[in-house]
Amino acid sequence: MPRFAANVSTMFPNLPVDERFAAARAIGFRAVEYLFDIQFSSVPGRHEPQFGEVNMPYLFETCDRLGYDGWIGCEYRPMTTASEGIGWGKPYGLGP
Repeated sequence: MPRFAANVSTMFPNLPVDERFAAARAIGFRAVEYLFDIQFSSVPGRHEPQFGEVNMPYLFETCDRLGYDGWIGCEYRPMTTASEGIGWGKPYGLGP
């Protein structure tokens, strides 16, 4: 199963920096992004993976099938709030 990490700067821009990590943990992220081999956001708009032109579930399944066990960086800007937009991650163990 892919492991996802939050880019706290793009997901929680309105929170003070020291509160962003706790906010990411509160919605299910177990890591925060610094630099990862794979990063994603939807195209166009850089939003959650369920929006846009790219079939993100297929890409996540491909990573899993190929045995990729590194972190996948979530580089998107939530359309509303990070906690409201995390529903896409439920099949991957994300969310409260």
